[in-house]
Amino acid sequence: MGGLTLLISRSGFPNTGLKHLNDESALISHRIERSMVAAVPAALRPITGIHVERRRPRTLLMEAAKVEDEHTLESMLNPEASLTTKGHRVEIIIETLGAHGRGSASSERVFPVEHTHTGMVRALEEWSEVLQAMTSEHAALTKGAQFMGEFEEAYMEAHGAMMQLDEDRE
Repeated sequence: MGGLTLLISRSGFPNTGLKHLNDESALISHRIERSMVAAVPAALRPITGIHVERRRPRTLLMEAAKVEDEHTLESMLNPEASLTTKGHRVEIIIETLGAHGRGSASSERVFPVEHTHTGMVRALEEWSEVLQAMTSEHAALTKGAQFMGEFEEAYMEAHGAMMQLDEDRE
């Protein structure tokens, strides 16, 4: 068999003959995705995508270097340019599309495999905060935008939500 295979069976299923087919990465990904989908409100599930993958640190570092992602590089490497923690990482991406595909709210998180639960919870919290910020009306600012340069005036004014989740509100 090639590619990704996930066998879901009843508790107590005699899987000893299938041990050579087991894919630990697929199992971890499935468990996290299943838990995350359960945490997403039912109304948002049809417009929300979740991707979970166990990744090698080297692959993540090569991708980060290619797109000049300094945050990932700094968080994974110590000042001597060696890994801060050894072992595989879990990458979670969760994204919700706005009405008619106009805009999206997403969160991406990478963490060591042993921090799976905490990483999943934090990814959901971040996604929820981004979604809330993008779908809320924004009141005018009375102060605080003075460092925005040419964008200062636009930040001072009140404005509507940056993203709508349903077509009726557009």
